[in-house]
Amino acid sequence: MKRKPFAITLDPGSSLANHTGSWRTVRPEYVDRLPPCNHACPAGENIQGWLFHAEAGEYEQALARFGIADRQVRDHILTQLTFLKFLNLRFHIAVQIADEDVEDYFKKAIEPAAKAAAGGLPVLLDDYRERIVEILTDRQVDRDLDAWIREGVKRTVVEYRPEVFKP
Repeated sequence: MKRKPFAITLDPGSSLANHTGSWRTVRPEYVDRLPPCNHACPAGENIQGWLFHAEAGEYEQALARFGIADRQVRDHILTQLTFLKFLNLRFHIAVQIADEDVEDYFKKAIEPAAKAAAGGLPVLLDDYRERIVEILTDRQVDRDLDAWIREGVKRTVVEYRPEVFKP
């Protein structure tokens, strides 16, 4: 007797043997638990509660619940944007990617997979050049930023003054 391929054609009454149908004995139980990061929240707030309101589009309610003013959010976003502009001016603009590096990345990381996916069609470097330059630039920015931070940490001195902490 020839075996049938599994799950293509099944005999009547085979749901029990194949664990399909109504054989389940355990039902899912949904439990509302706090995420592990909730305990690390410096403000000790219910992060899930805030996200619930935010995801529902109720940003004002979410912010009000935690006593955060709209102006504080705008100031925080402005600070982040300023920092990102600084990073762009300090690191991103200075990065130069050589054509040899682009070609090397294409040959090692892109071309083999692209040829396999193209099904015999030609795979051209120029079709990928812009994205490769972006990838290599981002990697160099990450290395430069990491080196800059490490150098800053080496030059930083933290002084502990006990008198500051006395009541």
